[in-house]
Amino acid sequence: MRPDEQIRKIEEFLQGESTCVLSVKDCDGAVHSAPLFYWLGEGLRLYWVSSEKSRHSEAMLANSKVAVAVFHATFEWREIVGVQMEGTAGAVDGDERRAVLEGYKKRFHLNHLFAAALSASTLYCFRPTWARYTDNHTIFGQKFELTLD
Repeated sequence: MRPDEQIRKIEEFLQGESTCVLSVKDCDGAVHSAPLFYWLGEGLRLYWVSSEKSRHSEAMLANSKVAVAVFHATFEWREIVGVQMEGTAGAVDGDERRAVLEGYKKRFHLNHLFAAALSASTLYCFRPTWARYTDNHTIFGQKFELTLD
């Protein structure tokens, strides 16, 4: 499978899911993970909103290198499908923030009741540099990996 086909396969998968698990390491070396709703942008970028006082947000200030996992929840090993990615994450503002928040609100059907919460939250972007896609539908452990710009 060509790299563009691999990226398209990962994009299709990510469009069908809603929650990622973000893993971060703080300045003391402790690892934290948090489940977050995400919005998919170009280049497999994932966006989420969070408080800058949250444990994972504070850890990202100390170390922007993070990992993300997205997977389809199942009890059958043949149905395991998921993506693991590594990259960097940081806050987003300006025009990019406005455009992404519009998409985020539409995706999760957030109405005006969430406007205050969203305006008080920080928007973050994960920019992947590496990805592994796993799909056990065909055979156990079927996967591909790719390095991204």
